[in-house]
Amino acid sequence: MGAAVYSVWDVELDLEILTDLEDEIQAMGEDPGYDDSMIEDPDYGTTLDFAALSHLGFTGSAGIMLRPIPQLDLGLVYIHGVDVDTSGKLNLAFGCPPTSDALGRFGSESFGLCNSRMTADASVAYQLPARINAGLALRPTSNLRLEFMAGWVDWSAFDDFLITITGAEEYNDLPKEESADLVNQTRRWARANQDSYWGGLDLKLRPVDRLLLGTRVLLDSSAIPDEALSPNNYDANNLMLSLLGAWKASSHAELGLSLTQHFLASRQVDDSAFLVTLDDSSTPEDRWNYPQMNGSYRGWLTRCGISLHYRL
Repeated sequence: MGAAVYSVWDVELDLEILTDLEDEIQAMGEDPGYDDSMIEDPDYGTTLDFAALSHLGFTGSAGIMLRPIPQLDLGLVYIHGVDVDTSGKLNLAFGCPPTSDALGRFGSESFGLCNSRMTADASVAYQLPARINAGLALRPTSNLRLEFMAGWVDWSAFDDFLITITGAEEYNDLPKEESADLVNQTRRWARANQDSYWGGLDLKLRPVDRLLLGTRVLLDSSAIPDEALSPNNYDANNLMLSLLGAWKASSHAELGLSLTQHFLASRQVDDSAFLVTLDDSSTPEDRWNYPQMNGSYRGWLTRCGISLHYRL
């Protein structure tokens, strides 16, 4: 079976330019005197507004179901991954070093970046994972159904965002050719995911003809190691408990109510691989060159659903 996957990447991202600015000044034989406490100063930053980048991709799946005996169903399905390459326009807003920083101010102004606004083309590429799901459904009696299910998700395929910025020279009036080289960039943003596994048990019971009761217990392992955990890339081992009730009001209509609670394990990160620093001996590879994400992480999720099924 084939499927279309429409993806949108709409995000505002703040990046520091202090490390690049220091490199340029040092290349001129000067010492700007910067330190790490200045890295998050907005005067040395750039705001990137990715304006709803989009991509239409295609995937497919294949599966098999067997019924060796009337009371037993066995199922297996493979869902193929998707290469996503969202593209569109990007708006950039540059800060400007204060007048007290004569070298930094001069460098920013000479390249036309001081408090400037620019437009460029952008793309963000990544890979959505393949999946394998399996299930076993058992009907020991006519009013009781048990289902055991499990799956594997190839999250390790999603190892990075690949962020590309091009076309600055086409959309903007730049003072020199080198200005476009500072705006046009290709950068990786580490995700470093690991494969995850899940498994669960689903029970549905119809004690009387009009009433359906159900419960589900599911355990899903985290796909993100401590080193890559961040507030915008959060995941944890997840225990899900769900209750379901449905009442058949007539031969055509059934009203259902469900309640689901996700219990997410707390996580403490002390060895985040993300780091932005001016210390050459500690500088990580570029894909980790984002603010450090050490800290305590916790979360929970509660869902309540109402459904109405009507059969003509």
